[in-house]
Amino acid sequence: VSEMVKKLHTATPPTFGVDLINELVENFGRCPKWSGRQAFVFVCQTVIEDDCLPMDQFAVHLMPHLLTLANDRVPNVRVLLAKTLRQTLLEKGGWCW
Repeated sequence: VSEMVKKLHTATPPTFGVDLINELVENFGRCPKWSGRQAFVFVCQTVIEDDCLPMDQFAVHLMPHLLTLANDRVPNVRVLLAKTLRQTLLEKGGWCW
């Protein structure tokens, strides 16, 4: 999925990449099942690790939805989110909150 985000983000028109991201948010980030929300965090983690999106685009398109999961009712989702934020996002450096 992260490779698809990368390829579609660099494609013309770039709206295909945004459409894919919106689908990921709707189908996984807001999924009624915890496993879907957890998968969304995994996808975001991979997108960061593999530099599939510039960080400014990640901040616009994915970060707000990722941060809403900080209040998720399932501890596994919150733990993975914390791990992703700490070990992946902050390790990238240059991130300003």
